[in-house]
Amino acid sequence: MLEEKAIETVKADNQVLKKGIKGWQVGFIAMGGIIGSGYFLGTGYAYSEMGPGIILGYALVGFIVFGLMIAYAELLMNLPRTGSFVAYSKEFLGEPVATGIGWSFWANWAAYVPAECLAVGIMLNVFIPGNIFLYSVGALTLLTIINLIGVDIFARIESSLAMTKVFAIIVFIILAAGIAFGLWGNTEGFIGFSQNFGNAEKTFTEQLFPYGPAIVMILLVQILVNFQGTEIIGITAAETDNPEKAIPKACRAVVFRVAFLFIVPIGLLVLLMPYTEAGLDDSIFSVVLKSYGLEPVAWIFSAIVIIAAFSCANTGLYATSRVVYSLAIDGLAPKFLTKLNKRQAPQNAIIFTVIPMWAIVILGYLLPDSAFYAMLLSIAGFTGTVCWLGIMMSQYRFRRKYIKAGYDVKDLKAGVKHMWIPVISMIAQVVGLSFLLADSSQWAIFFLSLACFVVPAGIRMVAKKIGYVREDIKLTGGELTFEEKYPAKNPRMLNSNTGK
Repeated sequence: MLEEKAIETVKADNQVLKKGIKGWQVGFIAMGGIIGSGYFLGTGYAYSEMGPGIILGYALVGFIVFGLMIAYAELLMNLPRTGSFVAYSKEFLGEPVATGIGWSFWANWAAYVPAECLAVGIMLNVFIPGNIFLYSVGALTLLTIINLIGVDIFARIESSLAMTKVFAIIVFIILAAGIAFGLWGNTEGFIGFSQNFGNAEKTFTEQLFPYGPAIVMILLVQILVNFQGTEIIGITAAETDNPEKAIPKACRAVVFRVAFLFIVPIGLLVLLMPYTEAGLDDSIFSVVLKSYGLEPVAWIFSAIVIIAAFSCANTGLYATSRVVYSLAIDGLAPKFLTKLNKRQAPQNAIIFTVIPMWAIVILGYLLPDSAFYAMLLSIAGFTGTVCWLGIMMSQYRFRRKYIKAGYDVKDLKAGVKHMWIPVISMIAQVVGLSFLLADSSQWAIFFLSLACFVVPAGIRMVAKKIGYVREDIKLTGGELTFEEKYPAKNPRMLNSNTGK
């Protein structure tokens, strides 16, 4: 049996991750991971496939995000962890499941970051004709440097990029609302609902869902991709000043930001543009503004796609490397991934994560087809959904153990008042995955994504059985296990080993 010495949750080789993220930056870093090219470009594709019903798809995903964040806030407030959501999965769902979830998250961004780099190359080529491959490689090189030079530099750059994207969306909302009411653009008076409705030969339902209501659930996972990044809030805990206050606050704030910055623009989009004119050729917001005579501003929104893609990839690389680092610290990945550089950044985890990203960027150059980009988004959707389910299931198990230990849920900080919300959110995601499988062309992607969970979980189980694991992994000073923080008031009510 091979055993190694115990380590602490956020310590590696007598080093600790640098606390270089300010409290106000946490929410913007999360928004940086959410608002990427998938939102500015992918929304056009989703709109063309779903029709006006896209607004319901985004509303449903908004509800799912709400369930996710209130569940996450409850965990973070009542049982603080600096080891990201992997730490909760390990404690409440078991080591094999935590391993599968952690590596699924890694696969999620390992696929998505290259997709964003490819988007940077494509859009840069529009403005400055050149070599798309070199542009994409340049973007990935810059991302690697930013993440290696220290979290404080990363936080400053990313929060600035995220603020730029948020400002751009607010500007679009103002311009689109003005167009809708005839204040500017080539319209006179309220535009009405004629762009997608008003066909007397079709019912309202037929116009709302031109390809049938089921398409909303079939494409739900692709919409979920646009919202992935909200979970990054918890990942920043180990490097954030005063995380006990900043992280839960950011969890609450991001829900309202998502509702305003995603659902409101989509509603205006449905009002202003026929779904038959949407696509992947340019930013859907840019296309709308051009169609109403606002070409100069539209040009700016095309450029914003470059910032959005780079920013999202930047946050994705940061989050992925920290989750790999967390897996290693928790004994669920090789110990060499815990090594930090002189600026207290997880050097080996970053390099390990970047290598497959380089390979995918090269593959994207060899296969210059929008189908490859769509495939990367689908893989990210599958694997990202697994991570969200892991967070919600962890909160559900935490709540069950809390009650069985004899405590009143009313005493929980930021407690979920309506437990059915996270539960329905979990069910909606599972149903969405099931609907997607109705499309046989997605089966290969599904099994590939499933392997990202099953293979690491299986390896962990085998390693555990043969003793090829590190034992007695300790929590950081100040962090307590569930049993330590919430000892059973009636020991007969709780089996401390299983929580059942």
